[in-house]
Amino acid sequence: MDAAGEYGTAVAGSARQGSVDLTVLLTDSRLQAAAFEQLEVGDLITTDHPVGEPLLVCLDGRPAFRAALGSQSDRRAVRILCEAEPD
Repeated sequence: MDAAGEYGTAVAGSARQGSVDLTVLLTDSRLQAAAFEQLEVGDLITTDHPVGEPLLVCLDGRPAFRAALGSQSDRRAVRILCEAEPD
């Protein structure tokens, strides 16, 4: 079974139980504790993730797909580009 089939089966099983844990990751970032303590609503947190580089989509904590950031109407969205390569 290919990765899409494996994830499809996992998603179908989770969906029958009512939910699927979906996470889209930009990148891991480090922030100094002092800077964290000063964060306020409206502050921007910059990352080293290149603007055009695909994002990682995880299903139930496991890498599943690569996606591009986008929007649909007035909402943020991601478009699935391909399966994530195994580590």
